[in-house]
Amino acid sequence: MAQVNQELLQRFQRASVAVSSAASGAPVHSAVLQDEEQSRKLQEIVDLLVAAGYFRARIKGLSPFDKVVGGLSWCLEALSVDLDVDLLFQENATIGQQIALSEKIVAVLPRVQCPHRIEPHQVQGLDLEHVFPVVQWLVKASMEAREQNCAQMRNYALLQFRKEVP
Repeated sequence: MAQVNQELLQRFQRASVAVSSAASGAPVHSAVLQDEEQSRKLQEIVDLLVAAGYFRARIKGLSPFDKVVGGLSWCLEALSVDLDVDLLFQENATIGQQIALSEKIVAVLPRVQCPHRIEPHQVQGLDLEHVFPVVQWLVKASMEAREQNCAQMRNYALLQFRKEVP
């Protein structure tokens, strides 16, 4: 197996290509633009998850991966669909556990009829531009499923109440 040259990897990660800003003409580093875009998408995802009821996404101590994948797992569980997959989410998982969980989530998406397709490396690597539509769809679907479940429970409770009260 090939060894990764750590020094070369670090230089590559720090390197950024200067591009000129169309508005000001001043050089802007693409790494900064990418980080800002990622931060904005992450905040949009967190806002969506919190609005849906996944309040763990607000915890500052959680990594972005834990927030996003925890939210995806929570939404999938809220769908109440028998998926025959163990989506056990653990915070601060190892890279192997992250990849395994990402693969399971991606495999489940077609079974819940998600119209968006993503790859496990996009989830594990936090390619938030591609993960965002999946989160949007899952939040919407899970909220609809929760409303249906609430209506069914209410109807069942009323039925039981009418049986008890003459």
